[in-house]
Amino acid sequence: MLQVRIAVDLSSLHQPLRKSLEIASELGAEAVQLDARGEIFPGRLSQTGIRHLRRLLDDLNLRVAALCFRTRRGY
Repeated sequence: MLQVRIAVDLSSLHQPLRKSLEIASELGAEAVQLDARGEIFPGRLSQTGIRHLRRLLDDLNLRVAALCFRTRRGY
């Protein structure tokens, strides 16, 4: 059976990445939506940065639900 997971859009918290992840974990979220235009810019993220992000997510018992890239004018 399909299991629904609660996710938090980190950009809605208006905090730096680490603080947003901590808040999402405290709220009981199981997953987060990352903003690719914020602190997580995939093209500039090194292998060490990816490992650090994975470790941080694991420590807070969070998973990535989505990676979004908001455009200025929408679609």
